[in-house]
Amino acid sequence: MWEQSQANTRMKELAQTEGFRIGKHLWSGFTTVRPGAGVAIVGDPQQVADTIQEFIDLGCTEFCLSGYPHDEEAERFGRLVMPYFAGRVERQTTASGTPR
Repeated sequence: MWEQSQANTRMKELAQTEGFRIGKHLWSGFTTVRPGAGVAIVGDPQQVADTIQEFIDLGCTEFCLSGYPHDEEAERFGRLVMPYFAGRVERQTTASGTPR
C-alpha cells in the first residue's frame, strides 16, 4: 500500500513546508494531485541544470526524470536543459585522464 511506504510518509512530511518548497529549486507540491514520492526541480533551464549538477557533485549517477505532459517535457528538457551538460564527459576526461 502506498500509504505505508517510508517514501510516501516522508513526502507527506515534506508537503507540509510553506509553499511546498523544500530547497532553493525543489518543490513537493505533486503530493497535492497524486500519491507517491516525487519532487520537482523548478526554475529556468540554467537553474534546473545547476540543481541537477549539485546532485551529480554529491555522487548521484542516475535520475528518474518526468514531466507533464511527458512527451512535451522530455523534448523541452532535451532542448533547454541538456545543452548545459554538453561536453561534461569530455571536460572530466581531460581533467582526470579517464572518464568518470
